[in-house]
Amino acid sequence: MRAFFYVTIFIIKTNTMNFFKNMLSSEGKVSSKRFVTFVCLLFMLIGYTSNLFWDFTIDNDLFQSLQWIVMAGLGFTAAENFSPPKGVVGDDGTESDQEES
Repeated sequence: MRAFFYVTIFIIKTNTMNFFKNMLSSEGKVSSKRFVTFVCLLFMLIGYTSNLFWDFTIDNDLFQSLQWIVMAGLGFTAAENFSPPKGVVGDDGTESDQEES
């Protein structure tokens, strides 16, 4: 029974680590935009939960600034998926020289 427990914990830990690694990475490299967005989202959720359950007030300007950082981070991360890959020739015949971040 103890071995089953250890195997289950190992599988959960491995799957969780792979999930976060895939979520925060872009083609094998950790994306700073995704990491900052995730941290700000985590702080927003902590602030919202602490305000809801423990009556801990968060300054409105701080909460709104975290919201803007999360929205901008999600927007920039989504825009990366719609931009052409590096070295792809566009319709006008010019080559795209954008760099990966």
